[in-house]
Amino acid sequence: MRDYATLGLRQEGDSAVDLRVTGVDLASPEGPTVRITGCYDSQSAQTVNVETGEVVPPGTPPRYVWDITVVQFVAEPETPWLVATLEPLTDQPC
Repeated sequence: MRDYATLGLRQEGDSAVDLRVTGVDLASPEGPTVRITGCYDSQSAQTVNVETGEVVPPGTPPRYVWDITVVQFVAEPETPWLVATLEPLTDQPC
């Protein structure tokens, strides 16, 4: 959203993300790890130029997969879970 604002754009409508855990490895050398697959759905949203009000053509398909990995950093205070990978797979519809 910050990038949109910088470019003079805004989103109208709603986008949704449906997440599913696809793997858990609590003994991973990096720390406890969870793999997640997400379906990003922007079919009910559009990007609009703030100045002109014109709709900007989408740069990605309206529905595609995200591959996400989160790792728990047990050495840090409060053992936070941090995103290690966040990869949009725009060639994979969901």
